[in-house]
Amino acid sequence: MRALISTLTLLPVALIAQAPAPAAQAPASLSDQIKAQAPAIEALKKNDPAAALAKAEALIPAIAPVYNKTDFAKAQDSMGEFNALSDIYRTAASCADAAGQWEKAQDYATKAKAAAQANYDGAQQPFNAFKDSWKKAQAEAQKNLDEEATLAKVEKPTAEQVNRLAFLQHNQAVFQKNVDNGKAMVDAVDARLNLLKDQTNDFDPFIANITERLKSEAANLDKFKGDKKAFAAAALKGADAYKDKDQEVTYLRRLQVLDPSSKAIAHKIDVLLGKAKDEPVKRHTPRKKKSH
Repeated sequence: MRALISTLTLLPVALIAQAPAPAAQAPASLSDQIKAQAPAIEALKKNDPAAALAKAEALIPAIAPVYNKTDFAKAQDSMGEFNALSDIYRTAASCADAAGQWEKAQDYATKAKAAAQANYDGAQQPFNAFKDSWKKAQAEAQKNLDEEATLAKVEKPTAEQVNRLAFLQHNQAVFQKNVDNGKAMVDAVDARLNLLKDQTNDFDPFIANITERLKSEAANLDKFKGDKKAFAAAALKGADAYKDKDQEVTYLRRLQVLDPSSKAIAHKIDVLLGKAKDEPVKRHTPRKKKSH
């Protein structure tokens, strides 16, 4: 989903004839799938995050992609796939968090970070090799331009020098293009590698936050001797402290995960979503038999 800037598809002019033909992209790539499904998943997440999570989980590949380091073009394709894999896990983590499934959210965020790290690690060799090819082409081109300038000043050149100068002048545009593009391409590759490195840290705040929430919840559960139902019932009474409705619904969904059987929690969620009126949940009480 984070595509390389178009200039990174360039090769040094002298190397174009040696470049392999670009491989056809697989029709059902991870990039295509997450791009197609993300809007629907995001729209569904607000009112039915569990269903959104199921859709996100369906995108997770049974077998993780392998980073293809054969050449720069294939590495770019792999970079796109690993970006997509990271985004799939990111989406799953977000949906799991909204659904109150904090353990899953933590797991998927950790996997998203791992995919981002694999993306950075996998790009090192092919991206740096591509960068080095530009550095070499730039240096060689500049050397040829310098030689051309020197030969042009020779007052009585030899026949060999005349032929050499003619060759250099004939290819001057190629040399100049490699010099002009060289620095831009090297800078672009460095910028991309730096961005991939930065992306490995994208998930740290979320992982730290949800880890702290789970730790705090575990401490509170200890006070209830591990009784999740009792804790959920007590926490429900204080849920109104949330001033933001969306935040309250999100927390109530966590309580619902702890006690799926609670009708009071389910009712409160429906009230906040406008699906029910704010009335107490009716409890069935057995009728007393009349005494004779």
